[in-house]
Amino acid sequence: MTSFAQESSPLDHPSFTTHKNYVAFMRRISDNLTLKHNNHLSGKMIISEAAKNKIQLVKLTVKNLEMEERMVRQYSEYAQVAISWMPVKAYYMVFNLTLLLEYLISTDAGYLTTSHTSSLRQFRSLIKSGELEFSHRFFNEVNTGKEIEEMKVGKYENLRALTLTRRKQVLRKLADYAKDDIRRRDKAVKLNKRQMEEFRGRKFILSDLFYWYRIKVNYRDLEFLSAKVHPSEFRGFYNDYYLLTRNFYRAYVECINKVSVYRVDSKLF
Repeated sequence: MTSFAQESSPLDHPSFTTHKNYVAFMRRISDNLTLKHNNHLSGKMIISEAAKNKIQLVKLTVKNLEMEERMVRQYSEYAQVAISWMPVKAYYMVFNLTLLLEYLISTDAGYLTTSHTSSLRQFRSLIKSGELEFSHRFFNEVNTGKEIEEMKVGKYENLRALTLTRRKQVLRKLADYAKDDIRRRDKAVKLNKRQMEEFRGRKFILSDLFYWYRIKVNYRDLEFLSAKVHPSEFRGFYNDYYLLTRNFYRAYVECINKVSVYRVDSKLF
């Protein structure tokens, strides 16, 4: 059985504390989050079988997340297991909701089979143009890698429970993951001028966190899930990630239903 420390401070496991703080911040600013479509829509459509399959997949994912949350409430120690797979389930839920929303807006079934990066690029574009708008301004702000590089964050700010630079910290972490992604893709130890230009031209939004955390757990492991962390801290981290995921689900579904009422005269969820 895994041995846990009975007491710990943020400095005992700084990497875990950093990510726990990031997710807690994302959860806080996403409480009561809404997403709306601002442009005029014209034309009706028939929901494709592929879209119906996506809807069912989202519903099954949500059902599974709710089942795990009940298990964590009943058996607190299960949080360490649940948090290990939460980033994957949360991301695919958001990804499929994004595909459905982009499909409904465009009426183009091609969006249902688009790649992860293409879907993210399209979603950022819709946010940047104001066609889609979150109720919290932080989720509407699009930054380039170059802009993120220039953001200043104080030393050890990531370990503070509360700080005014948290958004910058999260974006800098997502930028680090993007740089790491380029290095792994090109089998490079250090980014050269061309690779840095590519990174600096990339665009980021806070909700990219779902994508990059999924990449971490799928291919590179969540190394910050230290075995020395007390079970109560795993529980807190899990709870915030679950609530963050639920907040985004509710925001997406409300927007999808409003668009679908116009497109097909009924709600999809």
